[in-house]
Amino acid sequence: MGYTGYSMVLPILTPMLVSTDTLLNPSVTDSVRYLLVGLLIACFPIGQLIGSPILGKLSDRYGRRTTLILTLLPVIPAYLLGGLAITWKKPVLLFVSRFLTGLFEGNVVIATASMADISENSADKTFNFGWVITFSNLGWMVGPFIGAAVINPEIVSWFNFATPFWLASFISFLTLALVMLFFIETLPEHARHPSSKKMQTPSTPQLLHIFVGATFFYLAFTAFFSFLPLLLIKRFGFSPSVIALFEGYTSIPFCFAPLFYKAISNRLSNKRVTQLAGVLLTFSIAFVLISNSTLYLFFSLIPPSFFIAIGTTYAAILVSDAVSPEDQGIALGVNQSCIVFSEALSAIICGVIANISYTSPIIFSAIFALLSALWLSFLRNSKTKNAI
Repeated sequence: MGYTGYSMVLPILTPMLVSTDTLLNPSVTDSVRYLLVGLLIACFPIGQLIGSPILGKLSDRYGRRTTLILTLLPVIPAYLLGGLAITWKKPVLLFVSRFLTGLFEGNVVIATASMADISENSADKTFNFGWVITFSNLGWMVGPFIGAAVINPEIVSWFNFATPFWLASFISFLTLALVMLFFIETLPEHARHPSSKKMQTPSTPQLLHIFVGATFFYLAFTAFFSFLPLLLIKRFGFSPSVIALFEGYTSIPFCFAPLFYKAISNRLSNKRVTQLAGVLLTFSIAFVLISNSTLYLFFSLIPPSFFIAIGTTYAAILVSDAVSPEDQGIALGVNQSCIVFSEALSAIICGVIANISYTSPIIFSAIFALLSALWLSFLRNSKTKNAI
């Protein structure tokens, strides 16, 4: 439900600034618009970058349920602020809304840490992490379709770019209610950090190496998804509604990827799977780049999404396997920070290089997917056998 709310909003940000005058004056140049798109997209991950490790640490100390509830409360007014920003035509408020939403939506690491809590072995962890990705991306798949509908005034006369923010706020409220009613604490008292103990992020050469390699992969997938709408606008002339539909379509492979995890894990180590995902992602992005028809694009978007699903899942497993059970929240919080740091950095860099060519961000994505595979090839001395 959290990802449904987030994904309803994300696809409209680029067309709202690039293709319409909803917030910006018509005199604003394309160069400035591209830069503002990058900065606006970056606000959410910058908030997550700050919030994720902090929330992960707090959940290790005070439990998953309490921390999750306290972080869901501020998300509701944060989305409302985004809707008001569009209604009042105040771009600054929209930037603030995206930052605050990201700050508290860093609680995604709490759900992942809970899955680590209930996993009895590496096979269970692979299965559970895979389904976290699946259900998260069910939200990614459903959200854009809903977002495409609720910005269309032909469906309901008062629908506009602000409507997804109102609906996201309501969904956040429902999520809070469901967590309060049904979420069962997964971290027992004896496994929590005592309040007198200073919590520090675990740091080993192996873990740092994993974080760097994972960050390269995250740079690849965040650049690809964040600036795919620009390619769809410039090369194919798609409308915001069609872009939202394509964004939802690219989430479909995430839902089916876990069905392959058992067979993959039986044949390859976690590190090898992550490396292979980087290599195959590079080649699959190249096929997207050369697509010149809607039909070709339709089929070429499936492989990158599939390899991104595999790479993100197994990168998180590498991190989780490298730390002790009591440090899952902290380590996975840092991993989530790597994701959102990558999203922010790729948004800013790609917002600049998009002025060279609208395909530049996608090329950037392919390069870093390959760098991830190369970097992880030097990973040695893993803590667990299955990690390498």
